Amino acid sequence: MTLSPSFQPFIKLILLTFLLGQARSKPIKGRYKAIYCIGDSLADTGNLVSYNATTTPPFPYGETYFHRSTGRFSNGRLIIDFLAQEIGLPFIPPYLGGPGRHGFKWGANFAVSGATALPVSFLQAMGITPLVPMSLDVQLGWFKKFLPSICTSTASCNNYFSESLFIISEFGVNDYDTMLLQGINKTQIQTFVPPVIKKIRKAIDDDYEPGTGCLKWANALSEYHDHLLQKEIQRARRKHSHATIAFANYYRFSSGRALIACCGGGGPYNVNMTNGCLGNTGNNGLSICRDPSSLVSWDGLHLTEAAYRVIARGLLEGPYSVPPLA
Repeated sequence: MTLSPSFQPFIKLILLTFLLGQARSKPIKGRYKAIYCIGDSLADTGNLVSYNATTTPPFPYGETYFHRSTGRFSNGRLIIDFLAQEIGLPFIPPYLGGPGRHGFKWGANFAVSGATALPVSFLQAMGITPLVPMSLDVQLGWFKKFLPSICTSTASCNNYFSESLFIISEFGVNDYDTMLLQGINKTQIQTFVPPVIKKIRKAIDDDYEPGTGCLKWANALSEYHDHLLQKEIQRARRKHSHATIAFANYYRFSSGRALIACCGGGGPYNVNMTNGCLGNTGNNGLSICRDPSSLVSWDGLHLTEAAYRVIARGLLEGPYSVPPLA
């Protein structure tokens, strides 16, 4: 089956960052001592691979920066990696991969590729089978379990987290995408947007209190998701007036060659889900571009390192983040 590039803006929609107690007048370098993240493949730096080694994205994933596959679904670094480097921190380790050489001194990444906003039990009750059993609730559970290892009192936690950056990466995409692939019609899918937004809103509260060829209906769904999410962010800003809650919508990010995948199975947009970049361990029949930095899409579902670099810069300085992080 060839995946229409019409789905690409549908698959990558929202990045939400949550910053505690920081005045934005000081330089970004050194401003935060740790980064914590929940999300999906936009931010997963190795959790899915740690959970199931057979899901390791094959080379040429990771070719550009790491020169090997690392569990990231791109040719190189992700947004979270660029943010860590700009802040002056090492790459944040995936929680399921263990503490590693430096432990979790500089934070932990709980994001898992394929994760949904809605609980697995909720989706299964609707007859929907998610890609992985790690929903937003599961990741928040890991974070809460992790908390006692870094602070033991309200005062110490407040002090520690006042110098930490929290990233709630995109959620909802895998909910909608899984429904779509399992035959749920567009009208039914739209009814799931409010409960998805409710879950994201709860995550914000829980963290604080510790001419394109696009399908019109897919764009409308993402815009509806965006509209409801922005309303909830305004509510969260009123409720948590001492926090800075930055909303980043890289749906506005565009490029003249946004629909063409660098690594794929050929065709007009180089996207073929039955013989594409993901899952093709022998690179048989793959068409791989010479210069990934010239394209936005890496495999038709995920972006190139170059695109993530531009988005990270847009989050730090604008225009994709309101307010900018830097």
